[in-house]
Amino acid sequence: MKIPYTIQIPVFDEIDALKFSAFYFGCIGVEPRYVLDSKHAPAAKAALDSLGCEFGAFDNDKPFIENGYEKFAAASPTDWILRLDCDEIPSIALLEACTNLVSVDAQGIGGFERHQVLWRNNRLLSARADRFTPTNQRQWRLFNRKRVQYNTAIHTPGIHVDVPIFFPPEACAYHLAWEFLSWDDRVRKAARYDDHGQPAANRQNQLFPIEAAEMSVLDAPLLHDAYLAWRPASAAHFEQVGTSATPEYGPIGFDAN
Repeated sequence: MKIPYTIQIPVFDEIDALKFSAFYFGCIGVEPRYVLDSKHAPAAKAALDSLGCEFGAFDNDKPFIENGYEKFAAASPTDWILRLDCDEIPSIALLEACTNLVSVDAQGIGGFERHQVLWRNNRLLSARADRFTPTNQRQWRLFNRKRVQYNTAIHTPGIHVDVPIFFPPEACAYHLAWEFLSWDDRVRKAARYDDHGQPAANRQNQLFPIEAAEMSVLDAPLLHDAYLAWRPASAAHFEQVGTSATPEYGPIGFDAN
């Protein structure tokens, strides 16, 4: 699949998410560009080396992406960038919507809906709460680096969204942070952001109890098949996570972002 923009992914320390990201993009024949944050964990670079991924690096003197966003964007080989995180998987419809927007050289910034996703009982589930609907988790991530003003404040898009372009619901991304991070991981991540003044609302998002979310089966066959194919090698690790249960879905634990 050829795309007229760069999918660029910052890398900090989320190793399992990184491994699945590389696997998924290999399945769909798209080569993203991973970019190591200067504060990355050594295991992240080792994972990229072992996976054979193309990657670069960018300087960042604080441990959150928005602070170094301009340098991150400068690492792209193209002006148009779709920024994703290691734990975000794009639908094919999202990649096509980005291609359409870039092909007409649109004046604006593309924003996609994002689903919170878990794998339980051999199926993907969409986890929703009032604060975690796909619509209110819209991410403004497709942009032309020469046409934006950067915003270094934590938990912002990293750029000023002056001309928003709303992608349709099917042009979305799937957020697997709740699948890959343990409760301890989430607490450490929240504390790291607390040290740099994150708003209380964002901290509540990071430490949201997964068992309080409503679960429904996610209709995403390509993602389902890719995750099912990748997961067996790490299944034992993920099965150990879970602190409570619901009758319908089985173990639902605090393993989120």
